[in-house]
Amino acid sequence: MAGDDLINSSEKTQDLIVSGGSSGLTAGTVVTVMLNGKAYSGTTDISGNWSVTVPADQVGALGEAIYTLSASATNTVGNSGSATHTVNVESQLPGVTINAIATDDIINAAEVATGQTISGTVRNAAENDTVTVTIGNNTYTATVRQRHAGCHHRRQPAGAAGGYRGG
Repeated sequence: MAGDDLINSSEKTQDLIVSGGSSGLTAGTVVTVMLNGKAYSGTTDISGNWSVTVPADQVGALGEAIYTLSASATNTVGNSGSATHTVNVESQLPGVTINAIATDDIINAAEVATGQTISGTVRNAAENDTVTVTIGNNTYTATVRQRHAGCHHRRQPAGAAGGYRGG
């Protein structure tokens, strides 16, 4: 499942392959996976491996939440087995807002000489996520700090503004 048990915005537009293994089941045994109240079926191979596909439209219909998937199968003599696994849907893209720079978004010669602090807010991001700001050919990074409710700050060195005009 998405390799990390997390469905992001790109993965939410694609089929989701759920796979697993089993023991004591003959090839061709039906395995049923339940996700969000819907059943998806696949069959075991000779090694006991199986997979099912959750169609992209069903993955896209999942809301932002943690879901429990369950897989179950019954062997030829009527013994049943099941397992559960969780997957987290976090598909909302982060949004970045940059606060005014130099109070008027125009950096004059005196302000270039002293350097400027670039700050702003980020939504749908976690503490310690990285924010990247590019000005001309210069790239700066900052870290999201939760204690400032999603704020990020980066001190731009003196002389690095290179004629930046915000807006």
